[in-house]
Amino acid sequence: MVASRAVPLFVVVVLFFALLIAYPWWVLSIGTLCYLACLPLGYVTYREYRRKDAVSAAQPAAPSADAAVPGMPPPSADDSDRPARLN
Repeated sequence: MVASRAVPLFVVVVLFFALLIAYPWWVLSIGTLCYLACLPLGYVTYREYRRKDAVSAAQPAAPSADAAVPGMPPPSADDSDRPARLN
């Protein structure tokens, strides 16, 4: 699958550099216009991520891993059998 895309990609890259050498102002101007046209898309995407983040922050948090697990005894207060170093 990757090999089937390698040759067309190579042709596109070589064509791009050939056009960049032959017509630098046209290629750079078109590239700048494409970049400027994409800026509003980035802003819209950023607003969407911010909205989703605000929605998830407003929802109550899920129970943490430290919460008591049903069916398991709570940790004992006596940790004398615990080693001094764990690693």
